[in-house]
Amino acid sequence: MPQSAVLERGVGLHHHRHGLDGLVADAQQQLLDRRLREVQDAATALGLNPAKVRGWKLFMTEVIREASELVHQDDEDAWYGTSLLWRLQSGHAHGTPSARIRQILPDQVEHRANGMLWGKFEASFADVGCAAAGAFLLLKEAWWLYDQRCQSI
Repeated sequence: MPQSAVLERGVGLHHHRHGLDGLVADAQQQLLDRRLREVQDAATALGLNPAKVRGWKLFMTEVIREASELVHQDDEDAWYGTSLLWRLQSGHAHGTPSARIRQILPDQVEHRANGMLWGKFEASFADVGCAAAGAFLLLKEAWWLYDQRCQSI
């Protein structure tokens, strides 16, 4: 049986108790409205329909694909490797929360007096190692891309 590392996670819920919900929501809405107007102004300047801005979606996989094609124009293997690494990390990022939820120890969840909800979960060394290796590979590729950009300047 693998050894386990027990980690504690705190989820802050205290802002609900202090009546800041309305103020935070208003400030966030104002910020979002201002950013939407800025993007609509940019769309108008580019000759695009500003009314359609709300329906625009940014697909990071497409952004990575296009950026990788630009950076790796003459190296199909590097382009493929970057795309593969992105998809692996994206899968890890989207799959991690559900995997972590299953690791929560139900008898270790505690509601504290200050409004915090604390829980413990177990992770094997293999779980931690895979996460660390994924982060290492992603950073290694990011620094390699940065180096490539610096060389072309």
